[in-house]
Amino acid sequence: MIIIIMVEIGKTTTGTVYKYILINANLRWDYWKSREDIKRMIRIVERLSIYNDGYDISDTEFNEIASEKVIPRAILDKFRMVTWYPYDFDGSFNERINELEYEKSEVFQESLKNIDEIISEILEDKIQKFRNIK
Repeated sequence: MIIIIMVEIGKTTTGTVYKYILINANLRWDYWKSREDIKRMIRIVERLSIYNDGYDISDTEFNEIASEKVIPRAILDKFRMVTWYPYDFDGSFNERINELEYEKSEVFQESLKNIDEIISEILEDKIQKFRNIK
């Protein structure tokens, strides 16, 4: 699995310019520790309301992106729509995924609660700071 963070860094007369940050070291969905880390990353992104998509790509496309010789957008733009939704895999128990995808570990579930609490505190702090500016 490759996680691609796409950050807008500017605009030109022909369009938007993005910087791509690839996170692909040792992220294997079939390895439980890695899968739990991926689900934690998805949870953080979801709780921060950051837009995210999921795409199933071929091994060739994966290797092209991972080699950093191809701009990820050139491959992802070929898709007309997302092929899976990361929010389905944020560690929550839901009806949209197979029960086999659940991480039932209490330690993992506790880590999700900690993520939720920390993000809630961060957002509340930002809200209070914003209110104090007025």
